[in-house]
Order: sequence, then structure tokens, then C-alpha cells
Amino acid sequence: MINISVSLTSRVFIEACRIFHLAWPITLSHASYVLMGLVDTVMAGHAGVREQAIVGLGISLWIPIAALLISTLQAVSILVANHYGANDHEKVFEETRQGIWLGLGLGILPGLAYPWLEGGLITIGIDAFIANQATLYMQGIIFGLPALMIFRAFTFFMASIGNPRPAMVIGFVTVFVNAGLNYVFIYGHAGFPKMGGSGCGLATGIGMWISLFMMIVYTAKMKGKANFDLYKKFSWPKLPRQIALLKIGLPMGLASLADVSAFTAVTLMIADLGITSIASHQIALNFSALVFMLPSGISISLCILVSQTVGKKKFIHAKFIAFTGLFSAIFLVIFLMLIIVVFRNEITGVYTRDPEVAKIAVTLILISVAWHISDSIQICAIGIIRGYQITFRPMLITFSAFWLVGIPLGRWLAIKGIKVFNVLPMGIFGYWVGLVIGISVAALFLYKLLNTVTSRAINKNTIY
Repeated sequence: MINISVSLTSRVFIEACRIFHLAWPITLSHASYVLMGLVDTVMAGHAGVREQAIVGLGISLWIPIAALLISTLQAVSILVANHYGANDHEKVFEETRQGIWLGLGLGILPGLAYPWLEGGLITIGIDAFIANQATLYMQGIIFGLPALMIFRAFTFFMASIGNPRPAMVIGFVTVFVNAGLNYVFIYGHAGFPKMGGSGCGLATGIGMWISLFMMIVYTAKMKGKANFDLYKKFSWPKLPRQIALLKIGLPMGLASLADVSAFTAVTLMIADLGITSIASHQIALNFSALVFMLPSGISISLCILVSQTVGKKKFIHAKFIAFTGLFSAIFLVIFLMLIIVVFRNEITGVYTRDPEVAKIAVTLILISVAWHISDSIQICAIGIIRGYQITFRPMLITFSAFWLVGIPLGRWLAIKGIKVFNVLPMGIFGYWVGLVIGISVAALFLYKLLNTVTSRAINKNTIY
């Protein structure tokens, strides 16, 4: 019995190390994109409040679009990892080439709506000058989106063959490139006109193309290494493969959009609660986004490793990886939450010195403790399930949990409370409690689906 226990403990430790070895570069790669947005906001802020508002509006416009497109393109990662696990290198290359074409198409798509953007912003009540400058900001983003999407196709390929570090390094290099270009375009240096906040969009767009160039150079130099010569053959887009990618990817994109748009909706709904509540909400939300990177990185690594193992038809091992990763993520997040509870006042102190804002933000961060534990379950479960190429049902669960439970309940708690239990209207706290309940519902149903998927794969020796 002792030997069996030691053996199991060793297997869990080894598998957890594999998961985190893949997860940490992915997590830091995501952090680089968040840092880029922070740099834009801070540098625009030094040029004035109006310029910062332009950048803030621009970021709020393109981040949901990017979440939809990038999550859709993540189908490349699932299929490449599956082919890599099956040791079918030719399909690895071909799936990547098809993913690059899909990325290009997805990157061009948002540009079709550009001619109507400024008028749309003015129609919903945005100041005409802010709308004009935010549109110019988006012009730069739209210029760069095709490059970003092709770059992400490459990064999904690299991560799925177990090499996510180049994307991490390129991400942080791009942060510095973006900061330098911001300095040039915002303030008008090196012969360029002074563009203010809208210049951040052009800087970001150019940074996207530079990132793609660096990735192409790196992957070209991989020729012959481990037989991964992506450029040995040219492929035009093939409709059946594009449809297969979209069949897996589009539900993932819509699930991400449901998630991101839920938080955007809450931000809009608290707009009438006053500046103090808005500021507190933004502090807690920004910090929560930073914490979320850890389980998100683990989720992506689990999706890749499970997909590779499923490709080898080792379904028992796939389930072992799945639950090792899931419970490791939960353990890490609980440990992190204990640290956050202890240092909650110091955390809010980094963001603000206003005592009223800090007081509300501290409470929101404490509410988010339950949120993050449930979130680690739901995001890791959804990543694992995607590794089995199942994406539609997780999308339905995510959408229902946020938009049929979390948002309506949060709105009810915020405005009306619960009279039966003498709970008064909770204001901003009601919205956050609603989000916690919504995420917890998603976690419960996704965990149940995870059990079903992994067990059926073993029993039937097949995937869906």
C-alpha cells in the first residue's frame, strides 16, 4: 500500500511539473498583452485625461473583438496538439497552415465595420471628438489585427508542440517596442505629428506586425529541428479544413465573448452608482484579471496536453492529466487567495489613496476570493473538455451561467435585494455577488460535464 501511494504521489508530481512547465510561459505571454494595455493607458494619461479616455474607449472596443477572434482561432491549438500526439507531423504542418489562413481571414473581418464605427459611437452618446479620436485609435488596431491573428496561429502551433517560450519572449519585446512607438506618436517626435491617445492604436498595430515578423524569423530558423519545417510546402486555404476549424473554434470564441461581455455589461450597469463605485470596480476588476492569468495559463496547457494524449488514444492517462491539473490549479489559487486576504489593504493601496474607494475595493476583492476559486474550476474544466474537441456544450453552459443567472441575479440584488431574507439593495456588491454565483454555476456544470466526457472516452475508447 505504501509503495502504491508513493508511486501515485510521484506520478501526480511529475504530471503537475509537466503542466506547469508548459503553463508558465503561456501565463507570462498573456501578461505581456495586459502590460501593453497598461502602458498605453499610463502613457496616454500623462498626455491628459481626455487622451486617456480615448485609449480607454479604444481598448474597451477591441478587447472583446480580440477575445472572440483569438478564442475561435484556438481550434488550431487543439487539432495541432492532437496530430502531434498521434505523431502525424504532416497534419501538424497542414493544420497550422490552414490556421494561418483562418487567422488572416478573421483579422480582416473587423475592418469591414470600420466605416460605420464613428457614427455608431456618436449615436450611443459618445462625445463627437472622443468618438473621432477613438475611431482613429481603432484604425491602427484594424491595421494590425491580421498580423496579430496570424501571429496567434503561430503561437498556438508552437505551444502545441511544447515550445511556448518564443511567444512569451516576443510578447515582452513588443511591450518595449510599443512603449517607444507610443512616445513617438502620442507626443509627436522623430518628425511625426502629435496624435495624442489615438497614436496608441497605431503603435499597437505596428507592434503586431513586428511581433509577426519576429515569429516568422524564429520559426524559419527551426527548419530541420525535430523535423518541424513548416515552410517546406505551401497550401491554399481548403474549405473542409476551414469549416472543421470553425466548427471547433467558433463556440470557443462565442464562450469568450459571453464571458468578456458580461464584465463589460456590469461595468456599464454600475455607471450610475457614482465615481467612487466605478473606480472601486475598476480596481478590483483589474486585479482580478491579473489573478485570472494563472488558471487561464494552466487551462491552455491542460487543453494541449490532454489533446496530445487523446491523439495517442491514451484515454486513462488523459483523465489523469486532467484531474491532476485541475486540482493543482485549485490548490494554487486557494493558496494565492489566502495571501490576497492577508494583504488586501496593501493591494488596494497600490491603486488608490482615496479611503472611500479603497474601502469598497477591499470588499470587492474579498468577494472575488470565492469568484477565483470557482473560476479556476470552470476555466480548467473548459480547457480540458476542449482537449477532447468538445466546444459547443461548454459554450452553452458559459452563456447560461453568465447571462441567464449571474447578470440578472446581480442586477436584482443590486437594485432590489431579497425582501424575504431582509437583504437590502446591495448596489455594486450585488453585481459582484451575482457574478460569483454565475461563475460557481458554470463551475458546477462544467465539472459534471468533465466527469462525463473523461469517463465516456475511457469506456468507449473514443472521443466525441
